[in-house]
Amino acid sequence: SMDQALRLIPSTVGTHHPEGPDATIVDIGGPDADGLARYLLSLATPLRVLSPEAVRQALLRRTQELIEDNANGQPR
Repeated sequence: SMDQALRLIPSTVGTHHPEGPDATIVDIGGPDADGLARYLLSLATPLRVLSPEAVRQALLRRTQELIEDNANGQPR
């Protein structure tokens, strides 16, 4: 929801656009795709990266690393 999105990502960080009663699109930027992926993971909330593809790929890469680390029990 818009309220939850604003609590997670303040308006000083992103521009919020309601997308129905239970979804909000938030436009945010960052210095690089990997840094933005780390930030998104730190939100600990369900999300979908609409664009750019580089951020989506960085998020998938980081998520896969987390899965592998926890499956193996070995930290990176």
